[in-house]
Amino acid sequence: MDYDPSVITYNDLLDAFWNGHDPGRKSWTRQYMSMILYHDPDQEKVARESKAALEKRTGRKVHTVIEPYSGFYLAENYHQKYRLKMQSGIMSDLGKYYPETSGLTHSTAAARINGFLYGYGDPDFFEEISGQLGLSDKSLDRILRALAGR
Repeated sequence: MDYDPSVITYNDLLDAFWNGHDPGRKSWTRQYMSMILYHDPDQEKVARESKAALEKRTGRKVHTVIEPYSGFYLAENYHQKYRLKMQSGIMSDLGKYYPETSGLTHSTAAARINGFLYGYGDPDFFEEISGQLGLSDKSLDRILRALAGR
């Protein structure tokens, strides 16, 4: 994801981050930890204030680590688009576009499908773009069921 402050404020981005997972859950390894990376002192200040406000509002400790950005590394291939890879029918549909599963790593369409399969996203938006995904009716139905079950 590329952050564009002309599209979303840093505060709104932090709100989406806090609402997208359970920051009160402690990570069992560093590679799975909840983390905010900041680029400058202003972002660090806002992130720390946001974390403190969340702890105060919920009465729970937030285990999210806040550190300076030093680079980004993609997860191992077996972690990429995990939910999507568990759907053999959808993977079969996508095979015509991505003969190597590593091609899914940088695919916006695959990222969206993976999110939809986790139940994230607006079903109306999915209906709007479904014809552009190159999926069979059976695969489209599977995604709609995932969205309905969220």
